[in-house]
Amino acid sequence: MTGAPFALYAIAHPAFAERYNYITRHIAQRSAQKPVILGVIGREVLLRDPEFPRNPAFSPGQLGCALSHVAAYRHMVENGVQQAIILEDDAALPEGFDDLARAILGELRPGEVIVFHSPIMTRHEYSFYGSRRFGKSLLVTPFLPEATRTCLCYAIEIGAARRLLTANGSPRWLADDFGAFYRNGLVNFLRILSPAAVDVAHFESVIGYHGEGSLMQRLAPILNRTPGVRQLLRLRRKFRRMKFDRNHEFRPEPSPLMQGNPNYADE
Repeated sequence: MTGAPFALYAIAHPAFAERYNYITRHIAQRSAQKPVILGVIGREVLLRDPEFPRNPAFSPGQLGCALSHVAAYRHMVENGVQQAIILEDDAALPEGFDDLARAILGELRPGEVIVFHSPIMTRHEYSFYGSRRFGKSLLVTPFLPEATRTCLCYAIEIGAARRLLTANGSPRWLADDFGAFYRNGLVNFLRILSPAAVDVAHFESVIGYHGEGSLMQRLAPILNRTPGVRQLLRLRRKFRRMKFDRNHEFRPEPSPLMQGNPNYADE
């Protein structure tokens, strides 16, 4: 693993020991970069300040996730980091990740986000006009910004980081709401790698999708740790990711998003 160093951020927190230990070991195995590790526990934020400004629909886990990505943007802006790769603590990186990351960072335009893992629940269209191949994946442009999903692993340019820091520092949007980011002029370009160039490791969610105090919230940790049931849940997640990757429909004509975001004004 040789080559020029690049900025790498890992969204992780020691409080989630299994995930934290996994990602620190995994990065050391797959990358020569020394990551900046950042993580925010949403519940702790709310305990310190119950009135912390945020979207009231967010669970504490969703708040912590959004604030963790904001922490990465803040570090970029405060340290003049022009480009970076940001990944979460359940990312499964491919062999040769550093070479892939450098190649994708070399593609970044002002204010752009390029997502390495973007399965999607409903069928969406992507333009392969002017696309480039990176290993088994094509770098393509969605026709709609909402067709860019997940913040498992992505490359970001400082212009987008600066705007996201300003606009989502008191989170209004989830960390992976790239559709809202684009429509509000916070990012200038959006592209994805398809099929996904980075996979997801098998951990139970710490976001809290089922709602505070709900039956499913209480049952999920038990189910995820039950032998047999845990394996079935892993297979279900793998099948769903494969199914969602097949929702990428490719077209030869240019996407309107290739022209840049008319609401984005570079500083």
